[in-house]
Amino acid sequence: MRNRYFRYIWAIVLFGAIGTVLLFGIRLVDEYLTLESEVRDMQQLQQQWDATQIRTQSLRSAEQRVVNLLNELQPREVSDDRIAEIRDRIINIVRDADCQLRKTQLSPTAVRSWAETNDDPRQPGFSMDQIPSGYDLHVYTLELRVQGLLAAIQKVLQALSQEQFLMTTDVMNLSLVDQRGEVEMSLRATLYGLVKRQAETQDDF
Repeated sequence: MRNRYFRYIWAIVLFGAIGTVLLFGIRLVDEYLTLESEVRDMQQLQQQWDATQIRTQSLRSAEQRVVNLLNELQPREVSDDRIAEIRDRIINIVRDADCQLRKTQLSPTAVRSWAETNDDPRQPGFSMDQIPSGYDLHVYTLELRVQGLLAAIQKVLQALSQEQFLMTTDVMNLSLVDQRGEVEMSLRATLYGLVKRQAETQDDF
């Protein structure tokens, strides 16, 4: 009878111990699964962070390339603030070539929005399927008439080409002035400049 009682007591203790172990083990498993899930979440966040860092670096690199390109274009393009400067440069080109300046005029003619891709400055606008960029295209007309020997006229044209203005030639005429071989050149050209649009203008577009 006594042995049966002790076996009963040990059975209760054993089942209690097993229950405690199982309960504690279940909690450990739950904690493990929770931690494992958190680790996976952290790994995903780390991957997203790494991808974001890569995209950020790529974006910064692209922005720097744009800045470098704009810096290269800046000396070649025309703006309202540079009209007098560019006119003076053209006058000096004519004088250095030993030509006579008959007329020089550089004046703004149009402003329009510039598309993000595949835009043509010679066109009055871009198509409806193109997206406007954050820049405006400023268009200027150059009217130049000079007189001199043909070799001197060629020097003027070469010097204008070396300036690498953002320019397209509209009309150029050469006519003989006298028997000494002097020639008069009449040139009408279009010059361009890209100017970053102001924030309020972009919102209104």
